[in-house]
Amino acid sequence: MDEYLQCLYNYILEVRRDDALRKLPEYRMERISLLAAMRAMDAALSEEQQKIVNRYLSCQSRLSVLEDEWLFQEAMALGKWLARP
Repeated sequence: MDEYLQCLYNYILEVRRDDALRKLPEYRMERISLLAAMRAMDAALSEEQQKIVNRYLSCQSRLSVLEDEWLFQEAMALGKWLARP
């Protein structure tokens, strides 16, 4: 991703997305549910199991970032195509 697109992508993720999502009641409720589930899982798992789950979540998170970046690039390409004269 070039520097301009990376800057735009970061702005959307760090500013726009957080502002928009925090206003959605469904999002807030899902965040609360996720935190409660994580606490319950941590309480139920051994330290070794927690490490395994954390490694999995870390890999899943990196994969999700790559997917989000790809989707953003595709959306930008579509926007440029739609905006062409």
